Amino acid sequence: QDPGETDLPGVDVVVTFTADDCNAFAEAICNETVTTDANGNWTAVVAPGEGLADIVDSTLPAGVVQTEGPDPTTFIAVAGQITDAGNDGFSPAASLFGHIYLDSNGNGTQDPGEPNLPGVDVIITDSNGNTTTVTTDANGNWMLAVPPGTVTVTIDTSTLPDGVTLTEGSNTYSLTVQPGSSTNVG
Repeated sequence: QDPGETDLPGVDVVVTFTADDCNAFAEAICNETVTTDANGNWTAVVAPGEGLADIVDSTLPAGVVQTEGPDPTTFIAVAGQITDAGNDGFSPAASLFGHIYLDSNGNGTQDPGEPNLPGVDVIITDSNGNTTTVTTDANGNWMLAVPPGTVTVTIDTSTLPDGVTLTEGSNTYSLTVQPGSSTNVG
């Protein structure tokens, strides 16, 4: 979290722990939903042992993606100590989109009558190293929200119709996207 980046109050976190006997710990609750305060912090009283903190996505601001920390987060609570479950950072998502069509005459432009290509897989590796495959819709379009940063986009040529070759754009793109941006990859 850089200076000036705001905290996220009002986000729910489900805290669960796996103590053998939850009832043996009068102060602890086995499964509790807590809400972040004005500073984006949350606390829960748990029994010693392994626990899990899971952010309730529906309570996050619309259009954000996680840029720091795992979700859910596993932690080990030690009796008599405060356990830090770590930071979770979120940023406005960047949006990538593209269009794939059959360039029948090979001129590098979709002319009237040239069909869109549905069912083509596009593989996106985001700035966190996560890989997602999206498939073009009936109109040959695809879209994905990603964390800001450097992304790689690759058209899976094995999902193209037989005999089709690339006439416009590139099979693989590497680009840097900014928070809240919308980028046409082609």
